[in-house]
Amino acid sequence: MSIGTDLSNKQWDQVWNLLAEFADCFALSIREVLLIPGVEHHIHIPPDVTFPKKIPHQRQLTGAQHAYLSNAIDKLVKADIIESICPEDIKCVLPVTLVQKVHVKEGLMLNELHHRVNKECIDNGFPPVHNIDSLTYHIPAPAENADMTYDPTQLQK
Repeated sequence: MSIGTDLSNKQWDQVWNLLAEFADCFALSIREVLLIPGVEHHIHIPPDVTFPKKIPHQRQLTGAQHAYLSNAIDKLVKADIIESICPEDIKCVLPVTLVQKVHVKEGLMLNELHHRVNKECIDNGFPPVHNIDSLTYHIPAPAENADMTYDPTQLQK
């Protein structure tokens, strides 16, 4: 992680404190999320309540989905967020729904970020911080199945 050198000491301290306070929001992986010492999550289930232990209408996972889910579970186990249990200790089983998260995709190109930062500055009454005219970047052609394109001259939805 790096913080820009164009900030005053006060601004740098504010950014650092924000990053420290919300470290889990800026974490690049589940292992970087800070645990709270001594905190455990307990679900209090009354002893007379029974839940389904058979998954109704679960579609079989594809090979890619299975690999992704196994990897995600391994990361959660390594980070000590979940733990393995014996089959006889299972209280409830529900179907799994896999949804691709937005943050898994590639991020914005540097010039796109500069445009967005400048727009935010202008919208909030500040002068733009990046001289876009002097920036030249190679922007690769969009992938065949790209669902997003960025045009800095168009309003974003």
